[in-house]
Amino acid sequence: MIAFKSRFWRVLMVPVFLSGLLSGAQSLPAASTVKLNGPLPAGGDVGNYTISPDGRYAVYLADQGTEGVKEIYSVSLGGGAPLRLNPPFSPGKNVMGFKISPDSSQVVYLADQETDEVFELYSVPIAGPASAGFKLNGPLVEIAGVVWGDVLSYQISPDSTRVVYR
Repeated sequence: MIAFKSRFWRVLMVPVFLSGLLSGAQSLPAASTVKLNGPLPAGGDVGNYTISPDGRYAVYLADQGTEGVKEIYSVSLGGGAPLRLNPPFSPGKNVMGFKISPDSSQVVYLADQETDEVFELYSVPIAGPASAGFKLNGPLVEIAGVVWGDVLSYQISPDSTRVVYR
């Protein structure tokens, strides 16, 4: 279940029985809701989320730390505090999208993490920490000292060993 405010998502809420279903529980518990995201600043919202293929984590985008700065977070569906997966961003930088590897071990995300408006590809363990992340793409097109290239799209291989990007 998702709670809405205006046309933006305000909080990430998932039925409690979801983790039971994904772990093979035989019966459905009473429906209730658990808030997974951390506190949001005034005007902050959760942009989108995905449940990991193994059913253990929710990964979501939110301007949870600073209003207007979209960052990526992971939280265990079994409980616990959300963990920011990217390093701290300055205003103007954002995570634009992400995918979870089929084996649920990594989150691959697209962000202008190093240079504002230059979107590159990064990978980080789904359980963090952000410091374990690394850039996947090589150097982008540069003209007169200014980077003009961007990663436009990407896919993770079915065996989770490779990322192909354009």
